[in-house]
Amino acid sequence: MTTIYTPLQYDIFNEIYKAFEDLGANSGLLSCISSLGDTMTDEQVLEMLQDWNKGKFVKTKAVIA
Repeated sequence: MTTIYTPLQYDIFNEIYKAFEDLGANSGLLSCISSLGDTMTDEQVLEMLQDWNKGKFVKTKAVIA
């Protein structure tokens, strides 16, 4: 079940996204962040971020590329 966020929380997510983008974050990580409360459930976003932090996303990307 996806959580319904307040407009303020969405503004916070947008600012976090912009900060990561300004720091040169990978587009895969940015897409994960932007999916929060939008295209994926909270659980899916958490799992994707955990995989990212474990390096699983990078390995998958290297295999695809």
